[in-house]
Amino acid sequence: MLEPERTLLAKHHHFASVEAAVRDGVDIIPAVEVVRSWDRVRTVADTERGDEIRRTIAGLEQLARAYRGNQLRQG
Repeated sequence: MLEPERTLLAKHHHFASVEAAVRDGVDIIPAVEVVRSWDRVRTVADTERGDEIRRTIAGLEQLARAYRGNQLRQG
């Protein structure tokens, strides 16, 4: 499980079925372990997807400058 401040790993225990777990009172709650945590909350900007978004924005800004400067050819 990914959260802004940490990554968690959930270990689910085997059970035959939900009905059997309820009937037999088996605990089906997973054991959760923190795999990694960060000092500050992570945002999309901190990820590879954030880098990709920044590159797309830079390309669009360059295209807008070229358009405003009448540097685009038609056809």
